[in-house]
Amino acid sequence: MSRAKPLTTILAYFCLLASIQLSGCSATQRQARDILYLAVGASDALGIGASPLRNGYVYRIRDELEQQTRGDVRLLNLGIPGGSTRDLRQALQLALRREVKPDLVTIWTGANDLINGQAPEDFEKELSAILRELRDKSSSFIVIADIPDLTKSPRFRSQPSPQISALRTTEMRKWN
Repeated sequence: MSRAKPLTTILAYFCLLASIQLSGCSATQRQARDILYLAVGASDALGIGASPLRNGYVYRIRDELEQQTRGDVRLLNLGIPGGSTRDLRQALQLALRREVKPDLVTIWTGANDLINGQAPEDFEKELSAILRELRDKSSSFIVIADIPDLTKSPRFRSQPSPQISALRTTEMRKWN
């Protein structure tokens, strides 16, 4: 029996927790209920794989937060198709240099690093740097998604890759 919860249940639970957390955040130039949501991820952050694209997790989180908070949720989507954690860190650094102060940050990274054969230690170094930079330059509520088990993906079932194994996924997940 699967213990996985449906995506809508997970999204609703996440949005409820985030809205409770964010309701206590103060933003000097925004109304109390307005939220700046920063999404950091690869193609999935842009909705690739969802049909239609607006059903991607980033857009569903934004929409649910708007309903939960009854405020304006502005989305800054740093999705980079094929992006590695290093690529995402560079995009984040540019945003933070512009003094972007997000209230909520979601991070889903690691799958492209795994596919490209990046060493788990290098992934850990880049992910740690992202978290350190966010903590140093914002008071964001940060949510990190786990690396999916790509061995169960139709792509890697039909065309196995030496980079994609349960062992490598487990090694990468230690840092996520």
